[in-house]
Amino acid sequence: MSKALLKKDRKGSVILYSVILMLILVVTGGAFMKWAADEAYEAKYDLARSQAYYIAQRGAIEKGMALLRSKKITELTAASEALPDGRRQDYGEFTGFYNEAMISQESTLYQLEESEFVKTGAWDASAVGIVEFTSPSGEDVQVKTKYTLRSQMRTFANYMYLSDTETVEGPFGDDDIIWFFTGDTLYGRVHSNDYIGIKNNPVFYGPISSSQDDFRRNNMGGAHFEFDPEFNVPEVFFPETAQDIRDGAQLFVDDDNGSLLFQMEGRDGSWQWCSWEAGAGSTPPDDAVYQSFPYSANSIAFFDGTLYIKGSGIQGKSTIACAGNMYLIDNVMYAGVDPLNPIIPEGSPNILGLISESNIVIRDSYANGKANSSNGSDIVITAGMVALGQSFTFEHQNDIVTGTNLCNDEPLMAAWDHGTYLYDEGPSDLRGYIYIRGAIAQKRRGYVRRSNCGGTGYDKSYDYDFRLQTNPPPLYLAAQDEDGNVFFEVTSSWAEYQKSE
Repeated sequence: MSKALLKKDRKGSVILYSVILMLILVVTGGAFMKWAADEAYEAKYDLARSQAYYIAQRGAIEKGMALLRSKKITELTAASEALPDGRRQDYGEFTGFYNEAMISQESTLYQLEESEFVKTGAWDASAVGIVEFTSPSGEDVQVKTKYTLRSQMRTFANYMYLSDTETVEGPFGDDDIIWFFTGDTLYGRVHSNDYIGIKNNPVFYGPISSSQDDFRRNNMGGAHFEFDPEFNVPEVFFPETAQDIRDGAQLFVDDDNGSLLFQMEGRDGSWQWCSWEAGAGSTPPDDAVYQSFPYSANSIAFFDGTLYIKGSGIQGKSTIACAGNMYLIDNVMYAGVDPLNPIIPEGSPNILGLISESNIVIRDSYANGKANSSNGSDIVITAGMVALGQSFTFEHQNDIVTGTNLCNDEPLMAAWDHGTYLYDEGPSDLRGYIYIRGAIAQKRRGYVRRSNCGGTGYDKSYDYDFRLQTNPPPLYLAAQDEDGNVFFEVTSSWAEYQKSE
């Protein structure tokens, strides 16, 4: 009897356990199906959000950036501008479009005026990408992502090296090509409106571009390009004058129809400048009276004539400009820079722009290596430089007024520099190094070294000051094409994912 009851109890237990197991399977199966449905929804949602990101990015580029790049200097304002929505399109199982496209000014570094020299602000181009889809449960879902591109107007300071013409103009109408060759290393952006001459093994770590269809090539198989060269890009316009700097300068000094010369010195505490009669020589007389021009975050001076400049204690943010030749008579460098190890200190707030409507010329002075470095050598320049009329170059290239070289009967290399240069130290005139920690823009490329007489001029040590990309000197020239359309440099971008509806 007890055995029969035991078998009956076991049979009942099996049924009970089977029911419990079935319930567990039903519950876990339902949970698994819900989990699978949730996973499918989440996967689809993530895919939709990614699609919304790319749609928003497309809107910011094809509407916002395209509009910014089509605007002339005078058309840029501080007001926001709404742009048309994108059309609705199918993207596989999604439908998407963008709206709320707009451009808006984020900030201005300097006073906003209708001038290619003044506007250096930042603009945002943004759009909201929207993607719609149906969830596994049949609900309509909308996913939104806002994408913003922040760009800053490109100035001449965004180029480590910029030129309009890559040849030197000789005194008899002949042009001489200046090559980038072995030993030249450029770290920042390089552009010329002309054909760029590449010989042997120069190194370009930054972007390089030309408005022509190719390089001038001379055995350039060993040249290194960190970025693929770009050709047929729009030309960068070089104006003839710095009229807006003339108008906006806090210090403007006229040369009285060429009867005055000027000297500017960056001393500890402030700029100091003086003037003297042009017929009294090219250096200030002993009794010259210097006047102070304060350092500030926005110091702008224009001398309507020839300017001689030097300084080793330059502070603040300054642009110093002139109508005639600007002669660098000694180091022109920020406070805290060691001339024996010319590195701009980390965190330095100092920025300088040097602009000439003619040439920027390294003066043939003993401080700069005159007479084959007989009593000094080298020059340190921490600045962005623009020579609107001609070139950045050096004075006295071992030539004589007849157009022949003292040593090798070579032609005079600079049409504007016709002075006779004679000294008793021997034929070569090697003056050391040019240490540039900044940027160079010039209408026509100038020589800094010649091979005549066993060598004349300087070796080069050029480093781009990357701070200039986002912090140019006051009133610095904006980069634009011949139609006045502005070039913009994208400085950052970000996305904001918005709540689904």
